Formats: sequence, C-alpha cells, structure tokens
Amino acid sequence: MENQSETQLRTMAQTTVRDVIDVYEGDVESAILWLLAPLPALNGKRPVDCFSDPIKILELQALLRKVDQGDFS
Repeated sequence: MENQSETQLRTMAQTTVRDVIDVYEGDVESAILWLLAPLPALNGKRPVDCFSDPIKILELQALLRKVDQGDFS
C-alpha cells in the first residue's frame, strides 16, 4: 500500500507529465523525447530522473514554465 508521500510524489509526477504534453501541444512523442533527454538546465540529467524527489519535481515544473514561455536558457 502506498503511503501519503508516495501518493503525493506520484500525483506530482503525473501532473508534470501532463504539463509537458500540454507544452508540446498534445504531441506525446515529443513530450516523451523531452522527458528522456539530458538537459543542460538540469546539469545533464533527464527530466524523468527528477520524479523521485518532490523538490526536483518542483524545479522541473519551474523549468517547464520557462520553456512554455519560450525561455530555453
């Protein structure tokens, strides 16, 4: 059985995946490629690697907002 923190982590990860798909305007393949690609903004880590830590998920969500606004720095 999942505890509360595991449930919260899973929910945050699911929300983030949906947000990535939204940024890519429903293009699931491009969203998956982005989630699996090492990114300089994450010090070479893949976005999907952030899903094990709620703080890293929040950082990923902030990065995603920047990408959505056209800031790719």
